[in-house]
Amino acid sequence: MNSQKYIEISGLVFIVVAILHLVRASAGWLLVINGYTVPIYVSWIVVVLIGYMAYQSLELKDKKSSSTSSFEIKPVTKKKTTRRKTVRKIVKK
Repeated sequence: MNSQKYIEISGLVFIVVAILHLVRASAGWLLVINGYTVPIYVSWIVVVLIGYMAYQSLELKDKKSSSTSSFEIKPVTKKKTTRRKTVRKIVKK
């Protein structure tokens, strides 16, 4: 599996999770995890966060598909540094 396919699948999973939380928050479904009832406002927060993650992953997929390579190798150039000469004063006593 290449990276573009992985990013696309993860974006779709994020979309599904965001939609499920949106439906839960809208319909008022109860979510009980290990005996603890998760408040509805948590689903609204999750919709925003997971929705943003889905958007970013699909944007990344589009950026990767438009570029010819996933990364570039650039030559490293060294900067020429100038050394300052330290002047020492000899003090006669």
